[in-house]
Amino acid sequence: MLAWLHEESRAAGRQPEAFGVQGVMSIGLLPETAWAQRAEAWARFGATDLLVDTGSTGLSRTASLVTVDQQIHALGRVKQALELTSSWA
Repeated sequence: MLAWLHEESRAAGRQPEAFGVQGVMSIGLLPETAWAQRAEAWARFGATDLLVDTGSTGLSRTASLVTVDQQIHALGRVKQALELTSSWA
């Protein structure tokens, strides 16, 4: 898919590097131990940005993301997890 985006951008006379690729990580759907691994997977894919979704849905594995305070606290833990990776530090 990334190769297709690069091909299309070249065909339009644009530099592929001018386009960012945003990865999405829904932390309510992943165990906390998988956050860094998922972020690394996005980096290997070629993502230039990572959107961290803290939203709580009926599909969430945890009820710990219901309040804004819980979501803010979780973002701090995401930051710590990503600081352990080389791609997002």
